[in-house]
Amino acid sequence: MKNMLKFEFAKWKKQKSFYIFLGVLLAMTLISVLTIKAVMWMDDMMDLEMMAMMGYTSESMTVAAAANSSITMILGLYVAMTACQDYGQQTIKNVYARGYSRTKVYFGKMLIALFSMTIMYVAVVLFNWLLSGAFFGFTWDHVGKTIVLLLGQYVICLAFLGLYFMFCHLFRKTGPALVLSLVAPMVLEIVFVFIDIFTMELNPDFAISALWLSGMLSRLSSLTVGNGWIVGCTIGGLAYALLFFGLGYLFSCRAEL
Repeated sequence: MKNMLKFEFAKWKKQKSFYIFLGVLLAMTLISVLTIKAVMWMDDMMDLEMMAMMGYTSESMTVAAAANSSITMILGLYVAMTACQDYGQQTIKNVYARGYSRTKVYFGKMLIALFSMTIMYVAVVLFNWLLSGAFFGFTWDHVGKTIVLLLGQYVICLAFLGLYFMFCHLFRKTGPALVLSLVAPMVLEIVFVFIDIFTMELNPDFAISALWLSGMLSRLSSLTVGNGWIVGCTIGGLAYALLFFGLGYLFSCRAEL
């Protein structure tokens, strides 16, 4: 497994796509913060205290960083373009010819993808925190809850990674995996929203869309979310991650070369 990771890491260091997508994420984070700041500039009477009362603080902006940066969409693009590369170029046969098992290949690629996702997530969060602190002032009122929310969001991003990884090993082609990675989450979200509309009269306090990954990420992007939702969303995200990575492994083992 160690040699497999060295092999995958050597390929990762040569990937230009990772740095391009990371740059796009940081640019989207910058645009998001600057847009909010521009709105604040329209009111000359708006000061830091007023911004804090409206919820614009370094902490509130930081926990909303993942959702505002569209990291899940960028992650889907990145995984589809990289995880399917060996299959599309038929170089996967050479990898197996070196004596690596399908299990080692799958988990080697998975760990490298997880490494890439972690760098993207941490970079977006830290960059957003620095920008929001510089523009709106640094606050330290909810440090503990902010950290917990960020960890929960990381688990949700892990589940999205598992979903995209599953698509890649199901189709083993960049095109279909790319399309499905972009379309499937949005379609599911729309379906759940329509279900919410029809079931709202039966139970207005519950939304089935909150059970999907995008709903969980949205819940964990606010400092006002309750502890019950934090625990539930984190456990739900972990369950999704295990399910998707497990299915991806099964597809990988059954794939014909």
